[in-house]
Amino acid sequence: GMVVLSQYRMGADSETHMIGSYLFFFAQGFVVLSGLVLSSRLLRDKTVHNQMRSSAYLALPAMQARVIIGWISVVLAFSYLILFVIKDVTFPVGNEAIYQAYVWTEPAVITSFLMFLTVFHVDFIMMLRHYRSTQAGARARGQLVSGT
Repeated sequence: GMVVLSQYRMGADSETHMIGSYLFFFAQGFVVLSGLVLSSRLLRDKTVHNQMRSSAYLALPAMQARVIIGWISVVLAFSYLILFVIKDVTFPVGNEAIYQAYVWTEPAVITSFLMFLTVFHVDFIMMLRHYRSTQAGARARGQLVSGT
């Protein structure tokens, strides 16, 4: 979706722009929902918590943050979908407020998706630290071949 949006610099009403936008939202929504399900299951399974702590590959606080941000993303995405459907409905009092909510919900959804993915950087940093400490320990023991 982002590739389509970056390559076709047309107005917001063009068909190609809308296809790219839909593709982006559905793909990001799938990624966030998949990550939310996985993070929720790992948090509920207390037997893996000690392994996660000892391996230093996944941070429990980061996983908890992903679950919270993931649920926020889900609520925002469904709100955005509902607003998308009803924004063109004409109500007796008008639909200006609904349209404004629809317009403002889009960047909120995108931001929540990005925040969800950004929290994975905590895990990446932990993995990098673990890798570096493992490499330093191996060097100290003379187990690394030079150049590796």
